[in-house]
Amino acid sequence: MENINFRVKNLIKSLSAALQMVKVYALSHRRAEQAVEELYEEFRRVFGLLKGSIKIGLVRDELFFRKEIYFDLTIFVKDFIKALRERSIEYLEFRPNLLKEEITVFLGKLAERKTEEEDDEDFFKKASSENISIGRFGAEVEFGGTESGDNFYFGVKSAGVLYSESVKESGSVIMDIIRGEKIDLKRLLRITSTIYSRMAANEKAFLSLLSIKHFDDYTFVHSVNVAILSLFQARYLGLPEDVIKEIGNAGLLHDIGKIYIKKNILDKKGALTGEEFSSIKNHALFGAKILLKNKPVDKIAFISALQHHLKFDLTGYPNLPFCRQQHLSAKIIAVSDVYDALRSRRKYKEAMSLERVYEIMKKEEGRLFDPYLVDVFFRNIGIWPAGTLVWLDTNEIGMVKRVNPRELFFPEIEILYDSSGRKLKKRIKADLKEKDDKGRIKRKILRHLSPYGEDIKIIKEVYQ
Repeated sequence: MENINFRVKNLIKSLSAALQMVKVYALSHRRAEQAVEELYEEFRRVFGLLKGSIKIGLVRDELFFRKEIYFDLTIFVKDFIKALRERSIEYLEFRPNLLKEEITVFLGKLAERKTEEEDDEDFFKKASSENISIGRFGAEVEFGGTESGDNFYFGVKSAGVLYSESVKESGSVIMDIIRGEKIDLKRLLRITSTIYSRMAANEKAFLSLLSIKHFDDYTFVHSVNVAILSLFQARYLGLPEDVIKEIGNAGLLHDIGKIYIKKNILDKKGALTGEEFSSIKNHALFGAKILLKNKPVDKIAFISALQHHLKFDLTGYPNLPFCRQQHLSAKIIAVSDVYDALRSRRKYKEAMSLERVYEIMKKEEGRLFDPYLVDVFFRNIGIWPAGTLVWLDTNEIGMVKRVNPRELFFPEIEILYDSSGRKLKKRIKADLKEKDDKGRIKRKILRHLSPYGEDIKIIKEVYQ
C-alpha cells in the first residue's frame, strides 16, 4: 500500500507538471509532448500495481485516493488543484485502457481558460472520454413516487427503528463514560457502520426521517443526528468508506465533553452569563482530553471534538495559536452540528424553519463554515430534503420528491392535499417554476411541516 500511495502521489505531481507545460506551451510543442509522455509512463506504472481504475478525489484543497487524504501534497500541486476547482471537478477517474491521446485532450481542455458562458456539465463531457471520467460527487436525492411509495414508507419506519436503537445504544456508551469506564470505540463504530450500511441502501428514508420525526430525548439524539448528517456529507464528498465511518463515529462523540458541564447551564432558557458561556466553551477541550486518555486514541474523533467550534476563520474556541486550518472532519461536523441545532426544538428555543436555517448557514460561509462544504451539503440534501412535507402559498400540501441542486428553491414536488385540505387519491406533479397567464409563479413553498405542534397530525396521516 505504501508503494501504491507513493506512486499515486508521483502521478498527481506528474499531472500537475504536465498541465503546466500544456498551459505554457502549445500541445504540439516538444516540451508539452515530453511531459505528456512522462505522465503516460507514470500512469502505466500505477496501473501495473492496481487491478482497476485510479480514482482521485478533491475535497476543498485536499486530494485523496482510497483511504488516504494527501494533506502533504497540496502545497506541491496548487496550480493543478486550482484548475480542478475552477472547473468544479471533484473527482477524476482513469481506467486501465487509458490512451496517451485521451490524456492530451483532457489536459488541453483543462488548460483552456474558462468563459462565463461555459457550463460545467458541457466541460465534463468535452474533457471526458472512454477511459477518463470527471465530475462532481453526490447525486440528486429523489423520492420514488407513487409506484414505490409503500417501499419508501416501510423504509422510513425501518430507519426510525434503527434510529431509536442507535440513540439508546450510544446513550448507553456515554453513560458508561460518565461512570468512569473506558470508551467502547468498537461498539460505537458498530453503531456507525450499521447506520451507514442501512443509510446507503435507503438514503431517502433517512433524509425524510430528519424532517418528519420528533424524538423527545435530545441528550443523545443530537449526537446521532450529527453522526448521520456527517455520514451523508462524507459520502457526498466521495471519501473512502473507512474514513466516512470514522467521521460518523466522530459525530457521535463530538460533544462528549458536555458530560462535565452542568445540565442547568446547558438547558438554561435565558441569556448565559460570561462565566456560564466560558464553562460551555470548555466542552471542546474536555472532550478532547477524554478521547486522548482512551487507548487506542481515535484520532479523527479526538481532533473533531477539539476543533468543531474552532470556526473556518479560526476565531472560535478553543484558542489554538499554532493551528493553520480547521481539520476536514471538524469542518464537516461543524456544518452538521449547527444544522441540527438550528432545526431542532430545545427547552430554551423553538425549532427554526428549514429555509431560515439555510439563510443563516449561507450567511456564515467563510466565517463559521467552509463555503465549499456548505455548498456540497445543501446541493445534495437541499433546503427541504426529499420526503419533506411542505405547505404551499396555494394552501396545498406537497411532498418534496427531488432536490434540484442547481436551483434549491425549486425542488420537484408532488401535491398530496388540495387547497381545501382534502387528501388526493392520486398525487399531482407540480412544477414550482410554472407561471400563470400574467407571468406570476403559480406555487411557492411557504414552509415545511414541522414534527412539532399541529403539523404532526398531517405527518402521521401521510406516513402511517
